[in-house]
Amino acid sequence: MRFHGSRGRETFSGAERTNLPEPVEPGTDYHDVRVDYRLATALRPDELPEPEQGPDDARRDDARSKEPKKGRS
Repeated sequence: MRFHGSRGRETFSGAERTNLPEPVEPGTDYHDVRVDYRLATALRPDELPEPEQGPDDARRDDARSKEPKKGRS
C-alpha cells in the first residue's frame, strides 16, 4: 500500500495472512483465518513544510504593526 500527497513522512504497511490462499476466491467462505495488519508512520523533519500562520498569530502580528515605532520621530 502506498500513500500519496503528504510530504514529510515515511509510511510503511503490511499484512500477514494465516489460512488464506493467495489470491482468495470470490464467493468462498474461509474459516479460522487471521490477518495481522501493521501500519507505521514517522515524521521526517527535513521535509516538513513550513507551519502555516494561524488566526492567533495573524492577530498578534497585526497588533505589532500598529504599535508606535520607538527610536525615530
